[in-house]
Amino acid sequence: MWAWLALAACARERPPAPRAAPPPPPPYRAVGIAGAGRVDGVVIVAGGARMEEVVVWLDGIRAGKPLPLARRFEIDHENGELVPRVQAAIRGGMLNVRNADDSAHRARFVLAGADPATDSLLAVVEESGAGQVVPVPGPLARVGLVLATCDLHPVTRGWIRVFDQPYFTVPDSAGRFAFDSVPPGRWRLRAWSPVAGDIGRDVIVDSAGSARIELRLPP
Repeated sequence: MWAWLALAACARERPPAPRAAPPPPPPYRAVGIAGAGRVDGVVIVAGGARMEEVVVWLDGIRAGKPLPLARRFEIDHENGELVPRVQAAIRGGMLNVRNADDSAHRARFVLAGADPATDSLLAVVEESGAGQVVPVPGPLARVGLVLATCDLHPVTRGWIRVFDQPYFTVPDSAGRFAFDSVPPGRWRLRAWSPVAGDIGRDVIVDSAGSARIELRLPP
């Protein structure tokens, strides 16, 4: 009797099983779009945010215009900093890691938000001096926000937003951006910067119409 009660108590105290990870989104498909529309917008930044460090994208689109042809991207070590500090890229591309400094660097690329004990590390690139270029696919292998640091220079920071769909961009110096060939429907327009974080607004694209929207990044 007591043994049965002890077993029942242990069963009641057993911690709940961890929640299963959400299923991945379906692969993006390039298809013809009947009645495709357009999104025109402007980003307004405040505080210490810099326009060239803002990435804008439409979230949730899994079929639409073809993926961009560009598959090669660059990030440079210059005067102890990463240039550009923020950029957007397509998954599966090649990243050229350049060294414009006379000093050595060891760039480390990790997927932000992933479990550091498992698979957050994407690549480590060592460079010994100026002029060296190391092409590496690892940093662009997965969708999400990639954080770039340097093991030898702890203050160095850079970010790469990696996408598997073509509806992303960096605004111009005035904050203007545009997306063409957008499927009709309601989509989530998002903007991110390392200073202001992530914001979003819904946008409705009518068939063959144009939607205009303004995004204000908080200080």
